[in-house]
Amino acid sequence: MSNSLQQRDGAICDWNSGESAALILVDDNLHSRVVLWQFARHNRGRSDVLASMFVRFGIAMAKSKSPPLPPTPEAREHILVKVRAAAEPVDARTLAKQVEAPFQFTAKELTPVLDDFTARGILIRYPGKTAKGADRYWDRDLNAIGRIAAIEALEQFELPVSAKEIAARVKGPFKFTEKDLTPILDAAVLDGRIHRFAPKTARGKTRYWCYDTLEFGCRLAVQTLNTKGPLTAAKLQAALKELDNVLFEQVFQSLRDAGTLFVHPPVKTGAELFGIRPPAPEAYLKNVQLELTKTVKKLRDAHVSPDVLRRAIVQLVESAGISFNTSKTGDHRVETSSVDLIGLMNRLESGAARGSLVSARDLRRAAGLPKTSFDQAVLDLARAGEVSLHKHDYPASLTDAERDELVTDGNGNYFVGVAVRQPAV
Repeated sequence: MSNSLQQRDGAICDWNSGESAALILVDDNLHSRVVLWQFARHNRGRSDVLASMFVRFGIAMAKSKSPPLPPTPEAREHILVKVRAAAEPVDARTLAKQVEAPFQFTAKELTPVLDDFTARGILIRYPGKTAKGADRYWDRDLNAIGRIAAIEALEQFELPVSAKEIAARVKGPFKFTEKDLTPILDAAVLDGRIHRFAPKTARGKTRYWCYDTLEFGCRLAVQTLNTKGPLTAAKLQAALKELDNVLFEQVFQSLRDAGTLFVHPPVKTGAELFGIRPPAPEAYLKNVQLELTKTVKKLRDAHVSPDVLRRAIVQLVESAGISFNTSKTGDHRVETSSVDLIGLMNRLESGAARGSLVSARDLRRAAGLPKTSFDQAVLDLARAGEVSLHKHDYPASLTDAERDELVTDGNGNYFVGVAVRQPAV
């Protein structure tokens, strides 16, 4: 046969019996599809012969793709450095753009390397920012960062709040959504670090707080009394709809023990009231004032001198238990008279004037007073109705050193913080 090319029935053939033969089928659009038969009786398996046939027909052979070699230790270290330098979790595609020469990787090549680091505990894998987003990688625990930020934000709230409200208050370089924070907060609840509260309404969301249900009930009761003024126990319980009977009794007793709740005896008849300040004496002394005014007028008309009347009235008042000599009752205040504890509270906590809690430990350190003197001064302010004390619910769990940081009344009650009482509205 001839070695020349022949065209027949749309086919171009080479009949060189000693080489590979190719049949090139030409379609109507003059685009070629190649079907290759390798005969090569004498050259079986020789790719160079096959290549020469393609060259003769002007067809380039596709180069075979070899699998990429695994990254060298130096390349792996470079990848790790880039991940650790990222300000937030990063995906493989973004990381591929940050890799510097002489290293070069595609996202597909980086993914198994990052997964290997994850399996070895060097990196942490995070889901994509969106439902279809690629996995992200980082060397820091984002959940731990979110936990710290969430608790710091939660400590700013006076009452339980939702995850959405906490997310809006979180500070720092990372933004956490309600969805991000919910599992973090739930984990903190299981650890006992924070507490979970039921939604406020049927359509509301779960709430969280740094304090337990007893502290929640106490603050809610104080807030209610501050708004509505003194109430009977029954009306106070009716106003605190979130508290069941058992919790209300605990709250009521705790407030009484802490000196936060003051009894207001009925002026004439009726049930006793309870308020967050001692009762004003004017209403109770009104009748006394009327009778005293009448009596003084009679005696003045009888030419009794003012000095004699004054002495008689003073003796009358002192016989009722009110002394006009303050030297005895004021002795224990000499040491604290120069320390304005409420002023210190306002300097330590910007929201103190609005009732924000100030740590007893921080206040004592700022006052610079011995523990006994400081505790007495704080208890005096509480008895005078100027501050409320927040009781520790389980002091037995504390060490002696930790209990020494708290205010104590000597009766087994320990108080963790002090809050300025709010004026009745």
